[in-house]
Amino acid sequence: MDNSKDYVGIQIYNATYFYYLNKQFDLLETVFFILRKKFNQVTYLHLFHHISVSSGTWYGTKYYPGGNPVVSGLLNSAVHILMHTYYTMSLLKIKKFMRLKKYITQIQLLQFLALLFYVGGVFFISNCQYEIVPTILVLFESGYMLYLFSKFYITTYINPQKKNL
Repeated sequence: MDNSKDYVGIQIYNATYFYYLNKQFDLLETVFFILRKKFNQVTYLHLFHHISVSSGTWYGTKYYPGGNPVVSGLLNSAVHILMHTYYTMSLLKIKKFMRLKKYITQIQLLQFLALLFYVGGVFFISNCQYEIVPTILVLFESGYMLYLFSKFYITTYINPQKKNL
């Protein structure tokens, strides 16, 4: 954990806070889907993902604004940059980007797998000061997200005729 009050510590806290605000805006996506009556886009995966990430970033920003949780935010931000680039290219109807959707989901799966290994490493580092409860919560969330996104990937790209999400 880095709870220092020096320049770098404060900048990391500010970045963590802006990441938290960004996740709250992501949660608004659900509200917009409902207002536009796009109920087919409000799946259990979508709801769980946005609610858990939104509440998790609140918890992390409030109690652990530096150190270990920052890696999770960095990975997630990188994936979101790729996703929103894809969405922009899709809106612009740039055909060569349209087939990348499957790979975006694969990258999301890799993100959750990487988080499982990274956060799980806390149990193997003897001098790690990070608390166990938030570690277990992040492990549960990452593992469950890996399961949900794997299920989505299988029903969408491997067995599309059995789609049930």
